[in-house]
Amino acid sequence: MRTLYYLIGMPGIGKSFYAKRLAKDQTIQYLDLDQHIEEIKGETIANIINTQGEEFFRLYEAIALRKITRDNSLDLISTGGGTPCFCDNIDYMLRNGKVIYLSAQPAYLIELYRKYQLSRPLARGQNIDEYIQTTYQKRHPIYSLADYIIDVSKGQETIIKELASVIELANDSNK
Repeated sequence: MRTLYYLIGMPGIGKSFYAKRLAKDQTIQYLDLDQHIEEIKGETIANIINTQGEEFFRLYEAIALRKITRDNSLDLISTGGGTPCFCDNIDYMLRNGKVIYLSAQPAYLIELYRKYQLSRPLARGQNIDEYIQTTYQKRHPIYSLADYIIDVSKGQETIIKELASVIELANDSNK
């Protein structure tokens, strides 16, 4: 039986990057939830939130998550940073697959945001350090419910190997 994996973690942690790399290296089928929503809606996540509000976006995101979960051709879904934290999505993902949390301390995330000049729709107008600290404190307990936790401060190649190992081990136990 095929296992579906959900990649979760803070905004900017690299969920989309690692999903693409893992799919390329392991020839698995993946979908980026935020990208999928943008394609379906024909507008950016930031624009959806700005014009229709975060509550609308979170509901639409939950519906999209459930629809794509039913697509049994996928191996991995890279979620948005807030996806697990709304509409009982973490419980849904835990019931319908295996959840992998890409984890890092706020200081590491702040460094990433500065290094790559990242921005997030929900951080607009806020001090980025405060946004990351506050968001981490709210979301970390939910993220920590994941089946697997991988520390991203170990370096890209180590993370790819750990992700591949998690997926291989879980698939072996399903045989």
